[in-house]
Amino acid sequence: EVISNMKRDYDYIIIDCMPSLGMMTINALACADSIIIPTQPSYLAAKGINLLLETVAKIKKINTLVNLDYNDYRLRQRIIFSSQFMRYYEKVLGLPLPVSSKKKP
Repeated sequence: EVISNMKRDYDYIIIDCMPSLGMMTINALACADSIIIPTQPSYLAAKGINLLLETVAKIKKINTLVNLDYNDYRLRQRIIFSSQFMRYYEKVLGLPLPVSSKKKP
């Protein structure tokens, strides 16, 4: 109700929540138009994302306006850096960077 009244005065309202699924987070999700999930590539983050997506699916039954945007900024930065590094390595040495797909013991 409070957020609905504020929407008339603001273009964007950002509600920053703790990385938990407590009542404050669930209430923020329920009144949101869009949800941005910044995360990092790790096992615990992936496990938390699953729980969050299950919660968002339940909330979508109440609030059908919710849009979801998942951003893994760190992974994108690593991909960009590694491709730039490989191009630089090849340019300097004239050889492609040897990449192993084998798992380390």
